[in-house]
Amino acid sequence: MAGDGDGGRNGHGSGLAMLARAVADAVPGIVEHLCADKSPRVHREALALFERPLLAHALALTGGNQLRAARLLGLNRNTLRKR
Repeated sequence: MAGDGDGGRNGHGSGLAMLARAVADAVPGIVEHLCADKSPRVHREALALFERPLLAHALALTGGNQLRAARLLGLNRNTLRKR
């Protein structure tokens, strides 16, 4: 669809674009907070802030089934288990 930020390819419309903007807007504050903590691993910790709830949500959507959650996310099941 025109104007939805993805050419109508995935059916998510402008909601996905709005979410991407919200995440981008949050990045400076996250980085500032991690830098204030003198974290030497800003990248890893910032990704973990998003990854943990993403994995938890995928597991909730699949009733705790790790294999289905891993497939949903495009991960290997062992990778999901490690994280």
